[in-house]
Amino acid sequence: MVVIAFSPPKADAGLVWTLADVEFGDGGSASGTFMYDANTNTFSNINITTTSGTVFGGAVYGHLLPLYSPDENFIAVSTDAGGPAAGDNLLLMVLASPMTNAGGIIAVLSDADGGFSYEGTFFDSMGGNDIERKITGTSGTVSAVPEPSAFLYVGLIGVVGGFRRYRSRRS
Repeated sequence: MVVIAFSPPKADAGLVWTLADVEFGDGGSASGTFMYDANTNTFSNINITTTSGTVFGGAVYGHLLPLYSPDENFIAVSTDAGGPAAGDNLLLMVLASPMTNAGGIIAVLSDADGGFSYEGTFFDSMGGNDIERKITGTSGTVSAVPEPSAFLYVGLIGVVGGFRRYRSRRS
């Protein structure tokens, strides 16, 4: 007798989204990853890097921008965990459609697409900021692919086990 035991998959914890091909008007770019859980509307594990251009020096973003509520259509990140404070960098990107836990590819809207996506420097406690450079040209994308569920693996084990049993009975 063979017994296969497994625990059900844990509750959906969101997906890792990858930011790619985002270009700024000054020649810089943005890329990186972050986790977003649509069930709880939470961001985590933010790791986005922008490169230098002719106007802005680029930065590494690892924190959700607390001035904006988390949103499946909008990514707002900061260089400072407690901030932003005057002089901290911020990156805001408007998405063409909402992120979900089903994954997919979503365009980042450039200024020409009607989005208000940019990188800048925070300069006051009232939420003011200095827009250094806008996302232009090829707007870029965020994309995610869901991982196979544990049930898929259990089904695969069953198919392989059944095939082996079938072959052993035929010989």
